[in-house]
Amino acid sequence: MKVSFEDNSITFKTYPFWCSSVKKNQQVRATDIASIQPSHRPLEIILQTSEILFLPTEAQQELVNFATRNNIPPTDYSDVWSIIQTEFLDTEFTPFDQQCTHRLLGEYGIDLDEFEKIKLRIGKRVSFDNFFRWEWVHLGHFDMLQANLRFRFPHSDTFKKLYWDSMEIARRASRFPNI
Repeated sequence: MKVSFEDNSITFKTYPFWCSSVKKNQQVRATDIASIQPSHRPLEIILQTSEILFLPTEAQQELVNFATRNNIPPTDYSDVWSIIQTEFLDTEFTPFDQQCTHRLLGEYGIDLDEFEKIKLRIGKRVSFDNFFRWEWVHLGHFDMLQANLRFRFPHSDTFKKLYWDSMEIARRASRFPNI
């Protein structure tokens, strides 16, 4: 991912997800941005359309400066995808951990049946991807999309649907301002 910041826009010079809105129009105006999430890794901006766009971590100070200059509020929300993928981490996942995960997802409106369907949809690819990474702390929204992009036909309608469905799940689990 490569981005550049202008006074009132961000240009996505490269972006890994072909079906995102920035593949059609690389420039995102400040007025199109509802909020930023400067503490997630990678960084995130939330568009007025509720699409989440990812930015490289090293752009954190530029993003914060851009947001301040353009009166874009920061937001703090849980990455529900990190909760969904907890059991795919390279660490012990006890029955107690599983119970806590189910309870927390329920608070975000994801019941056990939907959770199982999501796991069936992404689990094999995320597990296989993490087999090589050995991540034991965090697998988030971006990680899930990357794993599925690598192990699906990258320009398929299946991936496109997953991309946009993942935004809907993130929205339900988050309290985005102004949306």
